[in-house]
Parts: sequence; C-alpha cells; structure tokens
Amino acid sequence: MFRSLLALVVAGQSASAQEVAIAFPLRDVLELATQAHLDASGFEHVLAQALPITSEPTPLPNFQPDPFLWSLTGSFGGGGAHPRAGAIFACARYGLGTRDLFAEHGLTARESFTLMGQARPQFDDASVWPDGAVARLHCSFVWDDARVVAILPEHDTQLALAEVFNTLTALPQTNGTRIIYGEDGYRLDATDGPGDTMVHVESARMTLTLGHQSFTFRSFLMGGGV
Repeated sequence: MFRSLLALVVAGQSASAQEVAIAFPLRDVLELATQAHLDASGFEHVLAQALPITSEPTPLPNFQPDPFLWSLTGSFGGGGAHPRAGAIFACARYGLGTRDLFAEHGLTARESFTLMGQARPQFDDASVWPDGAVARLHCSFVWDDARVVAILPEHDTQLALAEVFNTLTALPQTNGTRIIYGEDGYRLDATDGPGDTMVHVESARMTLTLGHQSFTFRSFLMGGGV
C-alpha cells in the first residue's frame, strides 16, 4: 500500500527485539493536549507513559519573564531502553509574559529570538489565543523510519481525530500535492476541539509525505486550570 513512500523505510527488514516498530498511539498523544497545566517534569512523565522516549529539558534563558515557560525535546520509538534515531518530538509551553514580548518586539527581534527555541511559537498563536487563556501548549512528533514507528494510515487517523474534534479538513489531492505526498500520503487538519474552564484543545494536524510522517497539536491552558 505504501510503495510510493520511497523515503520511508518499509517493513520486511530484519530487526532485533530492541528495534521493533511501535504503532503511534494517536489517542494517547491527543490526551496529552489536555495536560497543559503540568510543569515540564509532570508532562515528561505522562508523555513517557504514552511513548517510549528519551528526552531532556531545553535550557531556559537567564531572564525569566514567564512562569509557564518550559520546553522538552528528544526521540521516541523502538522497543529498547534507548529509542533509535528516526523519530523525534518537541513540546513547549509558554504564557502571557512571552506572548506579550513577542507581540511587542515581533518574532524576528533579538529579544524574541532568545526565547524562540524554548517557546517554539507558531505564527498564528496570537490570532487563535482564546480569551481567558494563560498559556499555550504545542507538541510535534516526526518520524521517517517505519522500522522505528509504523506508518499511520489516513482512515485510522480520521477515526481518532473525529473522536476529539468537530471539524476535519483533508488536503485535496492534486498533481502538485502528489509530488510531495504521493498516492498514499495525506494531510488532515482538525479544529474545533473540546474546551472548558481548564483547557481548550484548539487544533491538531497529521501529515504523511513521501519523506516522513508528523503529528502536531496545540492547546491552551485556561485561567481555571492554574
């Protein structure tokens, strides 16, 4: 089915017990979007329950304008104690202090650049920031070796996302997109997720191209969750 995904290493190659590919636990990862209240160590703990990870906190800048700021990066996948390269993740949370700094100076200013690696802002964070939200959480997961993390097909992704989000939008397949996504590739954008006084799950995206598969989500910590 996935012969067109030439850049992904497909099954059929021998693997040791430490190199058994895992299925990406999309439902468990989506549940992480509701954990925006956790600090870095707490979030790392629940992330490790969803995925076999090797992670380390990203050092924060000397000045600290934001008590909500933290960042985690690392690798995931495989069955051993130390997951193989080929699957990486990055999760970051930042609050109103960092948001206001970005708004004042812009994302390209020196003052903002110092925080970019830790906060990992998305270009449209400010435009979708809900009233009453105090922090934004964003995670990305990328894998390009199917011996480490198996390919998640579109149908399975649709089922999982539809359980959480009210709106799913598929990228139309055209001659231009097939060059990037191939015959079996896809992109699904999910929006209009659940929200309450604690957390608002804003969006998610799953992408499968000729070279990799990736998943991202964004949620916001509301004032009632502090």
